[in-house]
Amino acid sequence: MPITLLLLGGLETLQTAAIVGGIPLIVISVLLGGSAIRAAMVDLRRHPEYQFPIINIEDVTGIDPWSDAGIAQKRFERAIKVAQQAKNQQQEILAELYKVPRESQYDEERQRRRAELEEKLMEDNERRAQASEAARRAREEFTVEMRYREQQQKTTTA
Repeated sequence: MPITLLLLGGLETLQTAAIVGGIPLIVISVLLGGSAIRAAMVDLRRHPEYQFPIINIEDVTGIDPWSDAGIAQKRFERAIKVAQQAKNQQQEILAELYKVPRESQYDEERQRRRAELEEKLMEDNERRAQASEAARRAREEFTVEMRYREQQQKTTTA
C-alpha cells in the first residue's frame, strides 16, 4: 500500500495518509488518559481516609529552609529536642534514684549505687542546663533573623 501511494501521489500523499491513519489512535489515547484520571479520582473520593487537599497560601510559614532564618529555626528545633531529651533522662535517673533507699543500715552495694546515681544526676543537671542555654541562644538567633526578614520585607514593599 505505501508503494502504491508513492507511485500515485508522491511523498505528500503518503504523509497525509499516515496522519489521517494516526488521528484515531490519538483520539483513543486521549480518551484512555482521561478515563484513567477519572477512575483515579473516583477511587480517591470513595476511599474513607481521603480528604480533598486545600492549600491556603497564608498558612505556609514562608521561611525558606536554606535562608538564615530557616537555618536558625532548625537550630532552635534541634536545641529544643536535645533539651527535652536531657530532661527526660534526668527524670529517669530521678525515678531510679528514688528506688534506692537512703538509710545506712543497708549494704554497701546499695550505698554505692545511690552515690553513682547522684553523681549521674549532677552530670545530667549540667547537661540539661547547657542544652537549655543552647536552646535559648538558638531562639534569640531565630528572633533576630525574623526581625531582619520583616525589616527587609517592609523595605521592599515601601
